[in-house]
Amino acid sequence: MPDLRSPRVLLAITWSLFQLYTAVAGLYDLLVQLPVHVGFAVALGFLTEPTPESAEQAAALVRRRKRRWLDGMLAALALGCAAHYVVHVDRLTTRMAGVDDPERADMAVGILFVLLLLEAARRHIGPSLVVLALVFIVYSFAGPWLPGFLSHGGETSIRLIDQQMFTNQGVFGIPTFVSATFIYLFVVFGGVMSYGGLLRFFTDAALAVAGASRGGAGKVAVISSGLFGTVNGSAIANAVTTGAFTIPLMIRAGYRPAFAAGVEACASMGGQLIPPVMGAAAFIMAETLQVPYSTIAIAAAIPGVLYFIAVGVMVHFEAIRQNLPVLSRAELPRLGAVIRRDAHLLVGPALLVWLLVEGRSPMFAGFWALAASFAVDLARAHQARLEALLGAPLPVSLIEERGGGR
Repeated sequence: MPDLRSPRVLLAITWSLFQLYTAVAGLYDLLVQLPVHVGFAVALGFLTEPTPESAEQAAALVRRRKRRWLDGMLAALALGCAAHYVVHVDRLTTRMAGVDDPERADMAVGILFVLLLLEAARRHIGPSLVVLALVFIVYSFAGPWLPGFLSHGGETSIRLIDQQMFTNQGVFGIPTFVSATFIYLFVVFGGVMSYGGLLRFFTDAALAVAGASRGGAGKVAVISSGLFGTVNGSAIANAVTTGAFTIPLMIRAGYRPAFAAGVEACASMGGQLIPPVMGAAAFIMAETLQVPYSTIAIAAAIPGVLYFIAVGVMVHFEAIRQNLPVLSRAELPRLGAVIRRDAHLLVGPALLVWLLVEGRSPMFAGFWALAASFAVDLARAHQARLEALLGAPLPVSLIEERGGGR
């Protein structure tokens, strides 16, 4: 259970409430909605320690804990930059970008915001993306001195900051718009579903369906990653959550560790291709092409299924080549029992699919699917109290212990 008094947790809760409120009440002007979204993300990046990839990085994190006050100050500066857009929204939205020069305060905020964004990216993603961004910043100034097709007229610092930080064409372009509207909602939706026990349902269902076949452990990884990908659309989150169970299962079943990790990586990557919740690229495609997201999702359904069939076939042939033993049916869960226990967890995903098919926007569908999932999970947690209040048992048995759901 996270410490609700932690600044990081309070900031994350505030950010989520802001996003959920705008999903229901409507978006603010984009020069408020997007900077506030980025401000929260950058601030949370400074308050959250990255996952160390080596002993040297772990030691560096320990040394940096002594300077947490600096991280807090940088987070406050990021929120202050976002607040500048909120306070001056009338002036910023009525000025003509590229014609009216930004004020000195705007320039200072724009430069500071870029520096904070680059530092947060360096901490969590690494130096490569930061170096690439700096190369293009230098290129925008060095154009007049470059040869051949690389040459261009060059940019002034005022014009560059104006375009990148005070229009919807730079930092606050389509990727940020998609993140601030669709992606955030679906990330929260996937988190709520995972917390409520959906991952266990998918894993147990996959074990019941494919566990007793040749190479069953590998097929369980493919099926569970594909099913979980339908509600989170994130390859990394998919690998971290399902992989913690499926990789050890495959190794115990006789697969080579490297092959087990490769199967999980491939299956988790495919989670971005499976509707209804796909990867970020699908939402960017819908926004760029100006077509409904449901059109993209329907077009991706068959290729997504074929992808997982191909991975499953590869796993099957590898199991035959290694002559791996078959898991005992007695050790596996029964599909009927799994469905009776956890069928209520499908209410949220089913509502999401229905709303998208009905032509509702992804924001509308995502919010109400999230609300339905949260309500069902809350009802499960307080079943005895609800049955006492209603004077009758609920239609779905919710009393069974949820193995890893909490």
